[in-house]
Formats: sequence, C-alpha cells, structure tokens
Amino acid sequence: MGCAAMAVMWVSSRQQWFLNQLNAGENIKNTDLASHRNVSEKTAKRDIAYLIKQGIIEFIGPTKTGAYYLKEQRDVI
Repeated sequence: MGCAAMAVMWVSSRQQWFLNQLNAGENIKNTDLASHRNVSEKTAKRDIAYLIKQGIIEFIGPTKTGAYYLKEQRDVI
C-alpha cells in the first residue's frame, strides 16, 4: 500500500484570505486583495505570484477577463 505525500506550506494571512475567497467561488483579482488587506497592488501581485509559483493557484484566460483558480487541495498553514 502506498502513502501519498501531502504538501504543507506556509502562506501569509493575506494569501490565506485570497485562497479562502477562491475556495468560496469568488472571482477575485489582485486589486481586491490590495484594497481588502490595505496593501499596494504591487504587494498583492507578489503575494499572488508566490501562490502561482508554489502551484496552489493558476490564472486561466486573457489578462483582462481571466480568473484565478485553485489548482488542487493542499494543506496550507
């Protein structure tokens, strides 16, 4: 019997909020993260870029009309 490895990674409270919104089915953008968490859009973009790099989320579609989606279920702390 095999045992599947489970990835556990650390994310900030801003990133966790973003992930929670995606998990709830919200179509959320970096500007929403910036305004809700009181950070610059540049910081919001870095937070989202980290989530993409870690393989937690992906952006699908054209730049202006596309959306972020969760790639798979993971344990995120």
